[in-house]
Amino acid sequence: MSSAALREVVCDVHSWNPQREARGEYINYIDLSSIDNEAKIINSHQRVLADEAPSRARQLVRTGDILLSTVRPYLNGVARVPQSLDGATASTGFCVLRANAKKISPEYLFQWLKSPQFIADMTRKATGASYPAVSDRIVFDSEFPLRPLDEQRRIAAILDQADALRRKRHQSLISIGRLHRVVFIELFGTVRESREQRIPLGKIATFTGGGTPSRTRPDYYKGGICWASSKDMTSERIHDTQEHITDEAVAGSATNLVPPGTVLVVVKSKILMRRLPVAITDVRLCFNQDIKAISVRPPYSPDFIMVSLLVDQDWLLRMARGANTEGLTLDHLKMFPVAAASEGKIRKFDRLTASINTQARCMEASLAKLNALFLSLQKAAFDERASQSNFEIASTERAAAE
Repeated sequence: MSSAALREVVCDVHSWNPQREARGEYINYIDLSSIDNEAKIINSHQRVLADEAPSRARQLVRTGDILLSTVRPYLNGVARVPQSLDGATASTGFCVLRANAKKISPEYLFQWLKSPQFIADMTRKATGASYPAVSDRIVFDSEFPLRPLDEQRRIAAILDQADALRRKRHQSLISIGRLHRVVFIELFGTVRESREQRIPLGKIATFTGGGTPSRTRPDYYKGGICWASSKDMTSERIHDTQEHITDEAVAGSATNLVPPGTVLVVVKSKILMRRLPVAITDVRLCFNQDIKAISVRPPYSPDFIMVSLLVDQDWLLRMARGANTEGLTLDHLKMFPVAAASEGKIRKFDRLTASINTQARCMEASLAKLNALFLSLQKAAFDERASQSNFEIASTERAAAE
C-alpha cells in the first residue's frame, strides 16, 4: 500500500467575492457553526444578502465537496455538502476538499478525514494556544494511505455501514432522552400552557460562575479534575470532560468546583441561536466562563430543573443577545419561571425519570461498544502496518454486533 499527499487527489475550488460579484442577490452561507461535529453533517446555513456577506464568505462549493474546519482540529468538524447546498458559499475557515474521482473515492476520502490517524496528525500540527488551527497547506500536504479504487470503495462501504449502525443507536438514545420532556409536560405543562403556578428560578436556586485557567501555564492542564466547556455539553449527563486541570489551576483562576448533581447551562455561545445546552454533573468538576452552574433546594431536584429548562428553552433563547454575542445573563436565569409543583408530584417525576435513565444507561453501554468497534475498524482500515486480515476481522466483529 502506497501513500500520497491529499493535494495529489483533489481538484481546485473556485473562490469569489459575493459582495462584488453578486450584489443585490441572496446567497447560502455555510460557516463553522453550521457543522454538527458529532453527526458530521451540515445542520444549518444562513441565507444572506451578498452585499452584507461576511468577509470570510469566499469559497464556492458543490454537491459532494468535503468541508473540513481548520480551527480546533481535535473537534473534527467535517461534513459533505448536500445537493440542497450546491453552489453555496463556505467560510474560509474551512479547507474544501473536492475529490478527483479518477484518483480517490469521495467516500473513502471522507472516511479518512474522520479517522483517528488524521485527527491526531492535524491536532499535533495545530498552532495557537487559545485558538489552535491548521492551514489549508498543512491539510493538503498531509499524507494518507492510497489504495486501489475498488478497495477504497469496499472499505468505505463497510465503514459507512458501521457508522450508520452507530447513528441509528445514537438516535434511539436521543429518543429515550426525549421521554423526560414528554413526562414533564404531561405532569406540569409548559410556560405557555402551565398546569402549575410559576416561581422564579432564583427563588429556589443558587448560581455559580466559571473561569478558564491561564493557557500560558500548560502545567495547569495536566491534572485530574474535570474542566468543562461548551464542547462537553453534548449530552444530558456529564461523566467526564475533554480537558482536566490541577488543584493549582482551580486556586489560580476564576473557575469553581461543583459537586455531582449540579445543573450546568451554557450561557454564552453561538449555539444559543439554535438550542440551549443543559446537563447534570455525575462527577465533581469545574467549568469555564461560558457556563453557569445551578444548585437547587429540595424538594426540587436536578432532573426537574434540567428538564424544565429544556422544555421551555425558547423562553430563555429569546433573551439571548445579538447576532455575534449570543448570551444569557444571570438575571435571565434567575427570572426563569419554574413550576411551583408539590413535593409529591416532583417525586413522581423523579421516579419516572430514574426508570428512563436506567434504559438510557443500557443504550449508552451498547453505543459505547459500537463506538469501540467502529474505532477498531477505522484503525484497521487506515493503518499501513496492519494486514488486510486485520480489517476483515474487525469487519466480522462489526457484523456480529448488528
